Amino acid sequence: MRPRSHTASLATLALITFAGTTSAQKQPPSSLRNRGTVLRFSHIHERVTRCSAASAQATCEEKRAKAGAATDLTLTPLAAELVSEPTESRQPQHVTLPAGSGSSSIETRVDAGHWALSWMGQRAGLQLAEGRPLNIRLTTTSGRCVRLPTGCKREDDFVRRQVNIPPEFQAGE
Repeated sequence: MRPRSHTASLATLALITFAGTTSAQKQPPSSLRNRGTVLRFSHIHERVTRCSAASAQATCEEKRAKAGAATDLTLTPLAAELVSEPTESRQPQHVTLPAGSGSSSIETRVDAGHWALSWMGQRAGLQLAEGRPLNIRLTTTSGRCVRLPTGCKREDDFVRRQVNIPPEFQAGE
């Protein structure tokens, strides 16, 4: 076995050093990386099953039952408000809450920044801060009771949906 020349060793060392530096330059320093935040989604779905007139009032009382709670939503990144905030790493996220009777939940992680949430015709703007988890509650009520002169009538075609986001995370779209 022949000993390597000093020049060959330096050339090999230079190639290793050069290759290591270029791959490291693709990632920002760890202090600048967006570590993101945890989003916890929950969905509660109830169906109005019976309506009855309240005796002393001109209102109806609803009887509700649990209903299927599987649902889908989309999170879309919105343009950063500050020039220094990178947006190219954020991609739209499709979130599916699993099937459940009455309620369903799921947890996911996304990069911090300004996002739009779209769910069943509802839209909301979110401002997510790194490391600050957020609980988002989705509710659906299928059906409602309508008061008539002769009593109460159930309307099955009516659907009410709500997205509940704490005020400190709400943002315009």
